[in-house]
Amino acid sequence: MDGDRRERGDRDRRFPSLDRTCREGNAGPPWTASTQAGLTPWLSLAALGAIGQLLFGFTWFTFYRTIGKSGEHSWSGWLPMPHTASWTFAITLAIVLLAWSAARRRAPLNPSDLGALIAFLAFTSAARIGFRILDSPFGPTSSVEIGPAAYLSFLSGLLAVVAGAIQAASFRATGARG
Repeated sequence: MDGDRRERGDRDRRFPSLDRTCREGNAGPPWTASTQAGLTPWLSLAALGAIGQLLFGFTWFTFYRTIGKSGEHSWSGWLPMPHTASWTFAITLAIVLLAWSAARRRAPLNPSDLGALIAFLAFTSAARIGFRILDSPFGPTSSVEIGPAAYLSFLSGLLAVVAGAIQAASFRATGARG
C-alpha cells in the first residue's frame, strides 16, 4: 500500500499541472480544444441553415416537378438524387453535432477553425445542391420544373456557409485561436 501512495505521490510531483487541473475539475476529454466560445449566434445560424437545406430539399417539399405522358409528378429530392441526399444528410448531421459540442463547450476545434470547417462542409453540400438545380437527374430531354424548395434548400446551405465563415473571421480577428 505504501508503494501505491509513493507512486501516486511521484506522479503528482512529475505532473503538477495535471494534478491541479484534475483537482479543479477542469479536465475535459483529450479531443476538446483549449479555447471554447460556447454556442455563438453564428454557430446557431449555421446549424439552422444545415437543417434547412435538409428539410427543404429532401423531405416532403417539392424539389422537382416532372411533366410526362402520365401527367404531372412532384418529387422531393431524396428519390431522384440519393447520393446528394445522403451527402446532405451527413453534412447536416456533422454541422449540428459540431454546434452541439460547442454549446456544451466540448468542441474539438477552437472557435475560428470550427467556423471554417462548418463553412467548408456547408459549401460542399450547397454546391452539390446547386449542381442538381442546374443539372436535373432526369436528363435533358424530360420536361422538369424546379420547385421553390430546391432554391430554399440552396439558400439554407448558403446561410450555413456564410455563418460559418463569419464565425471563423470574427474569432480570427479577435485572436481566439487556442
